[in-house]
Amino acid sequence: MQDVQDFWSTDPVMVTFFPSVMSRDRFLILISFFYLCNNAEYVARGVPGYNPVRKLCCVFINVISRFGSVFVPNRYLSLDEGMIPWRGKLSFRVYNPDTPIKYGIKSYMVCDSTNGYYSKFQLYVGKSNIPASENGKTYDLAMDMMHNFFGQGYTLFMDSYYLSLSLFLDLWELGTSAIGTVQSTRQGIPQTLKDKKLTV
Repeated sequence: MQDVQDFWSTDPVMVTFFPSVMSRDRFLILISFFYLCNNAEYVARGVPGYNPVRKLCCVFINVISRFGSVFVPNRYLSLDEGMIPWRGKLSFRVYNPDTPIKYGIKSYMVCDSTNGYYSKFQLYVGKSNIPASENGKTYDLAMDMMHNFFGQGYTLFMDSYYLSLSLFLDLWELGTSAIGTVQSTRQGIPQTLKDKKLTV
């Protein structure tokens, strides 16, 4: 479906139960007044206390926290990013010409590799004011996303965007093994590994 109004379509191929619950116009009126936060408490951008996802408020926080509490993932996890389609006005909307969804909201996720279930989810809301550690922001992101899975025997799969020698070593120390692709130009990769030729 391309539009929410398609749920009330009279096309026999697209018949749904929505018309039996309420009319389309009533739904559109109700949704226009649906808010998850109090606009009187708005904090402007650049002012201390500003939250980019404030309008999602506690609903967003509760949903995200429930991801990890209702399902225990299998042994193999995947750390990756995705794009939520969005062409509206938004300060942290991103553009990536190399992906099928070029405009949207970028998200980071830890998923169960066997079924794709989101065990942890985080939105990219723009450049952070928190200074990065000596290992870099990508390292900090990966460690934060895996925080609840340390010492439980998980194996994490990732691509070259996240991979670093310091990340792998620290994950191993915390009881988590990791597998991923690596670029030969990545800092800290031993020369013996760079010279290794893989056979098919």
